Amino acid sequence: MKRWNYLTADPVPFDVPRQRYDVDDLFGAVYGESYAPHGKLESMAQLNGLDMRSFRTGREEAEAYDSGNWAALGRSSAAKAGIIGTLLRRLLDGSAKTAVSAGQVSFAGGRLDAVQLILTLAERFLLVQRRLRKHPHGGGAGVPFNNEYDDQFLLRALLAQFFDDVRAEDYTPSYAGSNSRIDFVIPGYGLAIELKHASSSLTDAKVGEQLAVDRDRYQKHSDVRHLIVLVFDHDGHIEEPRGIEADLQRENSHPDLTVTVRIVDR
Repeated sequence: MKRWNYLTADPVPFDVPRQRYDVDDLFGAVYGESYAPHGKLESMAQLNGLDMRSFRTGREEAEAYDSGNWAALGRSSAAKAGIIGTLLRRLLDGSAKTAVSAGQVSFAGGRLDAVQLILTLAERFLLVQRRLRKHPHGGGAGVPFNNEYDDQFLLRALLAQFFDDVRAEDYTPSYAGSNSRIDFVIPGYGLAIELKHASSSLTDAKVGEQLAVDRDRYQKHSDVRHLIVLVFDHDGHIEEPRGIEADLQRENSHPDLTVTVRIVDR
């Protein structure tokens, strides 16, 4: 009905069912209006790896209509109906992937959004470190956190509570003067996680440059469709962190790879 109203100014020439659901509205209610790039049905089909061989864009369907290619129109309509049905089922069972989500994790009898879970762990990361640094009885040494490898060690331990398969990948970045580091891939959710530490030498512009390289690398990784970049900036080296997050996500995300950036500055 919305499509008809959008394309024409004529009354709807058929009876509209009273009980109906707008799947776009349902996804928007759960994940927000930016749950997928424009051309949302096509984007969601790509994000979820659905069959799009018969899928035609609006322009292609219009061309098929003008040329009388009814078979192509029929196949496209059937493909879109199948995609909508599959997406609805995945929304209900928690396995749908969007531009802001990679599916849900079963935990303690409930379900948690995988991406939001990781972002929440990052936001509470400093609190966990502070507890571990202090010996509970005042004697002996706590756990020191002296470098990025210590942070990676702790993050993997935290992730193991929720994800059965967390794989560490050694990688030597193509940044001048950079050392090799360990990133994490969670193949069951198509997720990759990178840790960065802001400093006097790694501020806004440098984070953007590194992220562009990381994005290009993960585009070639068959197990990754969503890259989460965690930038720890407890000393406040990055100005306007919320704006930087939004800019980096918008500039680096596309239908084949969603990028989520979280600057943890408190």
